[in-house]
Amino acid sequence: MSHARFARLLAAGAAVLAFALGARGAATTQERAQEASSEVLRFTFRAMPDDERVRELEQALAIALARQLRGALVELALPGDAPCAVDVAALERLRAAVAPARGLDVAVLATWPGQGPATALLCAVLPEVHALAGCESFRPEPRAKVGDAAALAAILRALGGAAGEIDEQARILARLGEPGAEALGASELRRLGWIDGVAADRESFLAARFGLTAPVELKDSAELLREGGPSSAEPEGRGVELSPEARAARVVLRIPLRDVVDDAMVGQVERGLARARAESIDLVVFDIDTPGGAVVSMWAIAEAIGAYKGEGRRAVAYVSNHAISAGMVIALSCATIWMRENSSIGAATPVMAGPSGIEAPGDEGRSDSAEKVMSFFRADVRKLAQKVRADRQNAVLLAEAMVDRSIALVAFETKRGEVFIYPREEFERLKQEGKVGEREGRILEEWDDQTLVTLTHAEAARYGFADGVVANLDEVLAKEGLASARVEELPMSWSEELVRALSAWSFLIFLAACVFAYVEFKLPGFGLPGISSIALFALLFFGKYLGGIAELQEILLFFAGLVLIGIEVFVLPGTFVFGAAGALCAILGLFLSFHGFALPSNEFEMETVLANVGAFLAALTGTVLFSLAFGRFLPRMPFLGRLVSLPTDAGQAAWNEADLGGPSPYLGKRGRATTDLRPAGKVRIEGAVQDAVSEGDFLPSGTEVEVVRAEGVRLTVAAARSPRV
Repeated sequence: MSHARFARLLAAGAAVLAFALGARGAATTQERAQEASSEVLRFTFRAMPDDERVRELEQALAIALARQLRGALVELALPGDAPCAVDVAALERLRAAVAPARGLDVAVLATWPGQGPATALLCAVLPEVHALAGCESFRPEPRAKVGDAAALAAILRALGGAAGEIDEQARILARLGEPGAEALGASELRRLGWIDGVAADRESFLAARFGLTAPVELKDSAELLREGGPSSAEPEGRGVELSPEARAARVVLRIPLRDVVDDAMVGQVERGLARARAESIDLVVFDIDTPGGAVVSMWAIAEAIGAYKGEGRRAVAYVSNHAISAGMVIALSCATIWMRENSSIGAATPVMAGPSGIEAPGDEGRSDSAEKVMSFFRADVRKLAQKVRADRQNAVLLAEAMVDRSIALVAFETKRGEVFIYPREEFERLKQEGKVGEREGRILEEWDDQTLVTLTHAEAARYGFADGVVANLDEVLAKEGLASARVEELPMSWSEELVRALSAWSFLIFLAACVFAYVEFKLPGFGLPGISSIALFALLFFGKYLGGIAELQEILLFFAGLVLIGIEVFVLPGTFVFGAAGALCAILGLFLSFHGFALPSNEFEMETVLANVGAFLAALTGTVLFSLAFGRFLPRMPFLGRLVSLPTDAGQAAWNEADLGGPSPYLGKRGRATTDLRPAGKVRIEGAVQDAVSEGDFLPSGTEVEVVRAEGVRLTVAAARSPRV
């Protein structure tokens, strides 16, 4: 063999060996990458998938793939009566997301005992669905009916179902919405292809599916989305090392929510979120310690937080002590809830003044109005919980039971350590079927139909209402991946503190302003009572304006009404038109300033309107009672008696003994104008100078006048018809 030929053979052998080693190395690298993680993503559907929830699944799968997780588990844990609002486009995206071609192996497992029409529809359209033992049957539930056979056939057809099977599947699904229908058993489900197998337990199923050794480490989707990944927008995700300067540049805004929930707190939250937007702050932490407060203010805060999160920004709740009543709803609106040790959350039932006093859900003999408000509030809290806790049915049930004490619940822990919250009726049914007995687990806690649910920090975390227990704010930041961030606090500003103080004293301020206005109307001229009344009304409006309730147009409407009343009294007395229009404008402007809407659009706003009407009537009643005592006691009081101009000499005794609302000693008396009457001015009668108004005519100074009308101490004069001789 020649040297050239030997060299060629040697080169070819080296190339083959290099290729084999390279391929082996690549395979080894791939195997090591697969073995690098024993974690499995866990994503749970507690309600029918919608576009937002499927988008979250896609994000979680992308992060899991980038982190080289072993696989993903999609759980179908929809209660039997879960609503069946079908979003065909969302179901198409869901099928594409769980398809094997996406690069991450995804297993679908039905895990809720007593499943209904919603889960059956998902099993019909999703590929390769397994079920846990005891969860392989579907029971009829008329309350959760998806639709009739024709509507279901249209849905299945839109999702690309097999033409020969669509009609049969639609009839079977429609049967689950009929009263008295038989349940679908495992054998029929296997025949239909809706269930591909039954797993003894979750751990053995995952171990076999993904080739893992028990115990399998599950990574919850909510936690994975918070942490982010190498391909996510979270800079501190795995595999990314930040410089000290970059870490220091990250900012967390802490907004402490203390004391009662009111207009001032609404202003604080809106100001904080506006700052977070403007400065691109990484995380907003609501530090909650409140006993509750106004329902309208609570929903304003919840909506502001929801809008902020809807922009893709991050906001979490840190319950540092108590999140009671409105505080619970605010925490729930944040989606992520961290409970400090020894904190509590719950007891969110609204209370209101009814015919028999304070009324709340579960109270005997509550009025129809109270029941309507409670039903509305319960539905709103349920919708909020379903939106932000869509993957946690336990949290949805607990949130509703925190509102309405008539809802009875049972907390049940399985042998595998999972905790499920059941409505009492469903628990009793499952118990009779042998699915929640002592062999399957144990009861942790029961809430009867007279108990309002309130959870400790440990219970909230264990039952899935909160995301975890922390020792302090630093631990919250560590769990949110921002341990090195700079924390800035946003306390209440002086204006918000002023709003809170004025809100607490608003009724007394309003009452005092009305009383001073009455005193000014009764006394001649314009003096201290009138100035005090205007100042108090201005203070009241100022507080409402700072709180964002009163708008400029309402304030202008009120003071325009005062101007019209002034025209009626001082310029064109007796016309009535200006006075009536002014009174209407003033009352309307004042009334609208007490709430942030023109017309009520729901039960809570209607209750706010009724409460404000009650405050108005109470203030007017107080003013009337004061007016009855005004004429009798004011002249005898050491200081206030000086406000009343009294006659001199012989008329003094008669005046002191007379009631201010009774006959005046000046009626019919003559005097002379000491100033021009335009129509208000001053006249001298029997040596005493008095404030007076003409009947509308201009009377120059020096004109002889006669008192033609006297209302209390208010004198109306006219030019004397026949001069004195």
